[in-house]
Amino acid sequence: MTRLLTTIAGAAGAREARRLPVRVKVHFAAADGICKTLEGNVRYKAGDALVAGAHGDRWPVPREVFRERYAVETGAAHMTDGWYTKVPATVMVLRLSEPVEIVLSGERGVLSGKPGDWVIERAPGKLAIVAGALFEKTYRLVESD
Repeated sequence: MTRLLTTIAGAAGAREARRLPVRVKVHFAAADGICKTLEGNVRYKAGDALVAGAHGDRWPVPREVFRERYAVETGAAHMTDGWYTKVPATVMVLRLSEPVEIVLSGERGVLSGKPGDWVIERAPGKLAIVAGALFEKTYRLVESD
């Protein structure tokens, strides 16, 4: 049975990880739509960023969130189509040992994770799922003392 997850705060095995400065290709949506991500279908609005990673992964990012998490390459105008780099940040993560589902805010969709995938909590209650193989290429676990 798949469990619904709303936070990883206080969960056994939750720890910090650092988002790496990964280069991505971005297109801004001209109209509302649905993006088929590796973890589920996610609705987006016109003006939201549609991000394509180097490993065939795609995901939408609300415009207001995109401004905080991505830096445009030198010489390009911010919030226009082109190449961007994820801004490094520390987040809470949890490696899944069982299937889970996450309901995205704003009725944007439901993500499904399987054992070996990672749940990312960027802020309290703001969850995402990253496939296990992609996590290893885009995050580094923070070593505890």
